[in-house]
Amino acid sequence: MLTKDAIANVFQKKLTNTRKICLQVLDQNSDLGHINQTQRITLSDGNWFASFKLLGSLSNTARESLRQFDVVLIDLVFNPRTNSGTVTSFTIEESGSASKIGAPQNVENFENMRRINEARTGGYGRRQVQNYDDDDCTEIANLTPYDSDWKINGRVIKKTDKRTFTKRDGNSGCVFNIHILDENNDRIQGIFFTEAANEFYEKVYMGKVYYFRGGDIKKVRNPKYNTTGNDLEIMFNRNSRITEVQNTDVIPQFFYKFIPLKQIEEIEENESIDVLAIVHKVGDADEIRLRSGEMRKKQQINLVDDTGFVCSLTLWGEQIAKVNVKENDIIGFSELKVRDFRGKQLSFSYNSKVIEDNLRDLPLYRKLMAERNRGVTVSKNISETSFGKIVVKKIRQVDQECKAILNDNYESKETKLYYNVHAYVSFVKERISYPSCHNDNCKKKVIENFTKQYECARCEQTYDQPKCK
Repeated sequence: MLTKDAIANVFQKKLTNTRKICLQVLDQNSDLGHINQTQRITLSDGNWFASFKLLGSLSNTARESLRQFDVVLIDLVFNPRTNSGTVTSFTIEESGSASKIGAPQNVENFENMRRINEARTGGYGRRQVQNYDDDDCTEIANLTPYDSDWKINGRVIKKTDKRTFTKRDGNSGCVFNIHILDENNDRIQGIFFTEAANEFYEKVYMGKVYYFRGGDIKKVRNPKYNTTGNDLEIMFNRNSRITEVQNTDVIPQFFYKFIPLKQIEEIEENESIDVLAIVHKVGDADEIRLRSGEMRKKQQINLVDDTGFVCSLTLWGEQIAKVNVKENDIIGFSELKVRDFRGKQLSFSYNSKVIEDNLRDLPLYRKLMAERNRGVTVSKNISETSFGKIVVKKIRQVDQECKAILNDNYESKETKLYYNVHAYVSFVKERISYPSCHNDNCKKKVIENFTKQYECARCEQTYDQPKCK
């Protein structure tokens, strides 16, 4: 069954991302002799028909498998500024039909469009972003990599510092990122490299609202550096246009998803989270020698919230000066990394920031204020390390915890648990070395044979005397 009035709805409401609509093939562009020829396909919903581009990678499949009057299930990307769409995928639902379904009319016909306008009122898709200067804007949720002429309206809710790097050719470059929030609470990351970074770094400010136009919309290559939850990001260039908007009430001032510390135990390592909590304890900033031999300052801060759970936040080097908190402060952090080392902990990453927005009107902030005023009650510390002191356990505790965690897999060698145990040595085996192979790259234990020589099964060598290890 065809999706009723699907094509009319696309053109009428300018939906930019239509998934799984069922249409009938009326015609295909057969003039594919030139390598740059764009294949087009005419589709009908039974009442209306329109011609759409076909994604280049689908051309061969379409030529070989599609026939006139086939019924197909398609994904369609539509550009409202150019009134054109691209079919990005299709599957054949019915094949072999002898005639077209219904008496479809051309949706681009003015009279037809007028009739659609009169017959239909709202109700399709998500509402468009409010246009302060009457220009069309696309919602962030409806952006696609196929959009070339787009415009979004959003608030800058995050801006990273501009950092430098060395390119492959030896020249230096720079980069900074921003997060853009629209009125629907959807976010997307914008990236500015070198020329674009130098052009816009001093022109884009945290908290302000802008029209953004021009740049390449791409799939996120490395989610490690993109924490918006959007699988697309915008690569701005020096020709992009960014214009400040004065009337900004419709877009939220900020957007954070604060996670209770209690839930951190269930979060996977390397996930990024927002946290609003009370500073429970502040450790000393100690000099730590890294494996590389470099000395670096390290500080641990214990955070607690209204759940009574305590979690440790580790700061390194210049991060210590940036945070600069004292006990009983209420502080917010965006995009802290979850670590799993001797318990769940938090750490600063490239994207992490101290939240500088005024959070005092949030219900969570008021709850934390009340908790702090009556004296924080700690129920559990989910970080086993605290200010450099290692928590140790008795062997009996380790055995009990292992059985509880592993259950039926207690004997499994695939699951590894690590503990620090406080104990004393009660017995030492008399032999604390073993006879080994002379080959330093082997060092396997050798076995004495009946001729009183020692054989190495790995190297297939025989020795009069073993090398003790």
